Amino acid sequence: MRIWICVFIALFSVSAKAAEPAMEKAMLVAQALGGEASKEMLIAQFKHNTGAALSRFQITTEERPLVEQFMRELDTILRNKLNEPALNNAIANIYLTHFTEQEMDQILAFYHSPIGQKMRSQSQPLSDAFREQLVSHMRGAVPELEKLSADLKNTLEAGRRAKSSD
Repeated sequence: MRIWICVFIALFSVSAKAAEPAMEKAMLVAQALGGEASKEMLIAQFKHNTGAALSRFQITTEERPLVEQFMRELDTILRNKLNEPALNNAIANIYLTHFTEQEMDQILAFYHSPIGQKMRSQSQPLSDAFREQLVSHMRGAVPELEKLSADLKNTLEAGRRAKSSD
């Protein structure tokens, strides 16, 4: 029995040590694929939404320092939360689930190549241009959506009138 326990412990130790390099690679892949940029975008969006909500309070000049301090503390909390080891490990595990260690080596090799570096540097402008095209294109759907909404409103109102006249 002792032999089996020793074998189990030895195998567990080897597999844990083997998983460490894979986990490190997975974290590097997450970074290479824009993990930090995604975190920054999330922080910016959260702060924008919070700022918009705060603007409804019509902050006075005297209150401005309080709001600025609040926003600095908000930023600190968000950054701390988004850099917790548990989150980083969970993200790395996503990559470990979808890619082998060999595939992660290939991804990292690509992102460290000149074209990979260019792709990373252009990812935000490309993403912005993509989003701009989507928004611009979808503006064409506004008349249809307005008509659809108006039709629903008219149908609901007609139904309510019919019920109230019964």
